[in-house]
Amino acid sequence: MGKLVLARQYPRQSYPLRLRHCPPDPTFSILRPMDALIDSQTGDYTGTRTYDLHTAVYLRLKTPLASYWADPWLGSRLHELERAKDSATTRRLAQQYAEQALQPLLDDKRATALAVGVSRQQDGWLLLTIVVTQANSAVQTFTHSVKVI
Repeated sequence: MGKLVLARQYPRQSYPLRLRHCPPDPTFSILRPMDALIDSQTGDYTGTRTYDLHTAVYLRLKTPLASYWADPWLGSRLHELERAKDSATTRRLAQQYAEQALQPLLDDKRATALAVGVSRQQDGWLLLTIVVTQANSAVQTFTHSVKVI
């Protein structure tokens, strides 16, 4: 019988492979566009690039948590509120869910501050007002509607 070879042996490298962690450059968003711009009204790409966190905020609020295969932490739990009654508790949950969804922007140092406000837009709708201070000190305000019962 022949000899069974399970794995080919390769010589080890004489030096260890090191990965350097470089801190994010706060001027990066000033020099180059970061993401493709998504229109928040239609959900379609506009064909242009954005210099701010518009697309990052939009994707984190609109995507259900853990539904994106490449990043299980991308998204929010705001879709769960579609079955909740319009109450003070629901408004607090909406604020917490939005803050949790946007926390990775603070962790990645793409944003330095984040504030979420919730108001009742009309019957059956909550309006989230999100104020994000980017790493380059630019302040952006986003609005996002959430359907409730």
